[in-house]
Amino acid sequence: MPVTINGNGTISGLTQVSASAQPSCLLGNLVNEVMTDADNDDPIEFHNIVTNVGMTINSAKSRITVPQNGTYLVTACVSGDKLTTDPIDANDGIFFILLKNGSTFSNDTDTFPFDVFGATAGQEFSFVFSIPVPLVTDDYLEVALNNINNSSGEVKNGYFSVTRLH
Repeated sequence: MPVTINGNGTISGLTQVSASAQPSCLLGNLVNEVMTDADNDDPIEFHNIVTNVGMTINSAKSRITVPQNGTYLVTACVSGDKLTTDPIDANDGIFFILLKNGSTFSNDTDTFPFDVFGATAGQEFSFVFSIPVPLVTDDYLEVALNNINNSSGEVKNGYFSVTRLH
């Protein structure tokens, strides 16, 4: 049936449309943790499930499992402080990465932010990414730091979000 609008602003011919919410999850308030080379690829944990529609979250609040096939928008941020001043580790390149089913999502290191924790103790750092990811039912996602080498930093703030686009 066609929709018509008459001169009085009355709309006729509409059918009620409803849509279910897309699966989505937002984890926040990450667990403060000192990151060293022993923590390469260890999933970062969060304190809070800010919102969750249809996802499965593990008890450590570090892993989000998707309920159905689709393309998901994954966004994440971590920030914190450099802990030591050491000229040896001032140039260590740190990657903030996405793990899919326990492995780095992309073998192309240019996919993810690459920076250093900083050169001096107390210097602040921040890593952010946003990437669409095709997933199938029961794929799981985690975020981690990689290639920490001799550096050390404390992650203090951040979030991890996964939302189905289609």
